[in-house]
Amino acid sequence: IYMNKFKSDLSQMEFPESEKVSCKIISAPVLSLIIKEHPTICGEDFISSDELNQYREKYIAGYLSTENGALSKLENVVKNSLSENELIVS
Repeated sequence: IYMNKFKSDLSQMEFPESEKVSCKIISAPVLSLIIKEHPTICGEDFISSDELNQYREKYIAGYLSTENGALSKLENVVKNSLSENELIVS
């Protein structure tokens, strides 16, 4: 089966077209983090949803660390859950 692919402007790796995300729709704080590490990225570029999720995790971990000084056990559970696309149920 032939699957359409695209090349990520972030990593230059190929991903399924279904994972293509426009940088135009990425939240400003997360996009700023991406641009900080990859200055050539702009709003016209595309990255994969997996790459986006990695930067979302970095942003959340950084935010929680600066707000509280260190990640608590619960915050680590939330962070890990996000990385594994799991639901948290209490």
